Amino acid sequence: MLRVAHAVCGVAILLLIACDSSTESKFLGRWLNADSGGVIEFFPEGRLTMGDKDRSVSGTWVALPDGRVRVEVSRGAQFPTDSFTATIDGDTFQVEAAGAKGATFKRQ
Repeated sequence: MLRVAHAVCGVAILLLIACDSSTESKFLGRWLNADSGGVIEFFPEGRLTMGDKDRSVSGTWVALPDGRVRVEVSRGAQFPTDSFTATIDGDTFQVEAAGAKGATFKRQ
């Protein structure tokens, strides 16, 4: 019985390690665009904030099956919702909108 308990604990630890390398965990945290001073912060449960020293907006994000995330930000009732995807590579992610590459952010 003790061996079964050890095996179950071992599998649980492996699953936790695997989950930690998920797309979601790779994006969590604060990211800076050095060119504009813009910041995006990804929070658990699909929430985010983005902006600069003058203004900030809230939005949502979701991990896509291909390892990217989709971001949606509303700038108020009179403006349409903006959306883009982002691809991560280590401590850098790049925004892509309408098939064109955009700003690059680095983990802070």
